[in-house]
Amino acid sequence: MLIKIPQTQSLGKTKEAIAKINSSFEAVKDFRAVRVIINVDNY
Repeated sequence: MLIKIPQTQSLGKTKEAIAKINSSFEAVKDFRAVRVIINVDNY
């Protein structure tokens, strides 16, 4: 999954968004086995 976040968005909001996405995967029993690897690159 590729998520592009605008450079104008604050770092705090970016971290909140990524944490929310990760917790959404963990909330669904069928997706708990999915490993989420976060790799941040500037674009």
